[in-house]
Amino acid sequence: MKYCLRCGMPLDMPALYGTDAEGKGVSEYCCYCLEKGCWLPRKSQPEEKQNEKNN
Repeated sequence: MKYCLRCGMPLDMPALYGTDAEGKGVSEYCCYCLEKGCWLPRKSQPEEKQNEKNN
């Protein structure tokens, strides 16, 4: 199984892959870390947002 090189999220299906500037899938990073070639803030994963609400 592949994991995102930035956050460690399991990448078990292509729908979870990040995208480059042209919108093509990048299998090294998840869609919560890399979108359209731009890095997203670290706290953008749904699980992390839920954890913030619970604390």
